[in-house]
Amino acid sequence: MKPQILLKISILLSFIIFSISPGIAYGQQKYNGYYVSKTGDTTFGSFMNYTQWVKNPRDVSFKPDGGDALLTLKPGDVSLFSINNLDTYVSKEISRMTNVIHIGNIGLSIPPEYKEVEDVYENLHVFLREIYNSPVLKLYEFSDAKRTNYFALENNGKFSELQFKAFYNRDDKPVYVRNYQVQLQGMLASLLVGRASLERKIFYVDYDGEDIVKYLDKVMNVKSATGKKAFRPEFAISVGGMANFFEIGPRQQTIPATRTKFDVKTAPLFSVSYIQYFQRNLGKVFLNPHLKYLSIEQVGIAPYEYINNLAYSPDTVTVYLKEINLDLFIGKSWIKTDNFSWYTSIGPSLHFFLENSYDERKPSGTSEKNSGKSFAMFFAAETGVVINKKIGLWVNYSGLPDVQNKVSYRFRSTNIQAGLQYRFRL
Repeated sequence: MKPQILLKISILLSFIIFSISPGIAYGQQKYNGYYVSKTGDTTFGSFMNYTQWVKNPRDVSFKPDGGDALLTLKPGDVSLFSINNLDTYVSKEISRMTNVIHIGNIGLSIPPEYKEVEDVYENLHVFLREIYNSPVLKLYEFSDAKRTNYFALENNGKFSELQFKAFYNRDDKPVYVRNYQVQLQGMLASLLVGRASLERKIFYVDYDGEDIVKYLDKVMNVKSATGKKAFRPEFAISVGGMANFFEIGPRQQTIPATRTKFDVKTAPLFSVSYIQYFQRNLGKVFLNPHLKYLSIEQVGIAPYEYINNLAYSPDTVTVYLKEINLDLFIGKSWIKTDNFSWYTSIGPSLHFFLENSYDERKPSGTSEKNSGKSFAMFFAAETGVVINKKIGLWVNYSGLPDVQNKVSYRFRSTNIQAGLQYRFRL
C-alpha cells in the first residue's frame, strides 16, 4: 500500500477514535482518597465513579479499603471528601444566587429571567469543589445546569458567596453587576496596601474560577495547585530517528512516465515538546506541539521510461533537506494510570526549510542544482506510550505532497519518525 494512502487511513482512524465515547480504559479506573464523616472520622478507600466533574456531583461512589461494600456518599453524610492530588469537595448548606450570568444575543424577545433586577436565591445542601487554598482565603465552586457560583471562606471563618449577575435594563441594554470584585478587594485589603497597580487589576478579573485564582496567586505571591497537581504542563526532550520515503512522478497526467521511489533513507532527529493538559477531564485531552530538527540527503535514480518521456529529466536526483518541523497536535490519552499511559494525537505539521535543494544529473553527464520551497504544510498523526510519567516512546507518521518547485514533475515525501522521550515539569 502506498505511503500516501496509509497516511490518509491513519488520519481517518484518528478522527474516528477521537469521536467515539470517551474513556476506553477509564471506566473501571479507581481513584484513591478519603472522606471525613460528620463526626470527624476519616475513612480511606477508592472513588469508583470519579471523572473530574464539570458539574458538581450530587453523590459519589466510594469503596473503603479492605471492604467489599460500595457506599454512596451524599452531602448530608460527610463533611468532605478528597481524591488524592486531584480534587477536594466540602459539604455545605448554601444560599446561592440563581440570576443568570450569561446574556448573549437572545433575539428580539427577552425572557423574563433576563430582565430580573432583584437578587434571586435558592437554598441547597451540596458538595462544593475547592479551587484555591491559602492561609488567607479558600475559594469554592458550585456549578449546575442553572449557573456557576463561587464562594469564599476567609481565615476568620466568614463564608460568603462572590456575587455576580447580569440582566437587561428597561432600554434592553445589558447590565453586569460585578459585586464579587468589591468583595475580593475587601477580603484582600491588608495584602493590597501599597500595591495600587495590583488593586486596580481586581476590576478586570472575570467571573471565572481560573481568572480569580490567577489574581489570587499574584496577590499571595504563591501558586495554588489545588485540584490541578496532576495536570500541570509538561515538557519533553526526544532523541530518535526517521525513515524517509521520496517519490518523483510527472505533474502532467498525460505523460506515461512511471513514478520513481528513492531508496529509503534514515537520519537522526532531535525534538522538544510541550504538553498542555485541558482541565476538568483527568488530563485525557491535551495540546502537544513538537519542535524538531531534521537533516537528510537522499538519492533517486530515474527509470528509463521517465527519461524517454521527459527530455530534460535527470538520470540521478539528489535531494538535500534541512528543516525545522513544528507539529501542532491535539491528543487524547486512552489508557492513563500512574505507571503507564497510551495516547494518540493528530494535527498540522509545519515544515520550515533551512535548506531544500536537489541536484539533477542528466544522461549527458551535466549537473544542475535547483532550490525548492521554503515552507510546506501537511497533516501528521502520532501514537505513543509513557512509562512512569517520565519515559516516553512515540511514532509519528507524516508526509508532504510536494516539497520542490520543479515544473515538469513533483516530489512526494513521506516519513516515519520515532523517538525516545524524557518528560519533566518545571
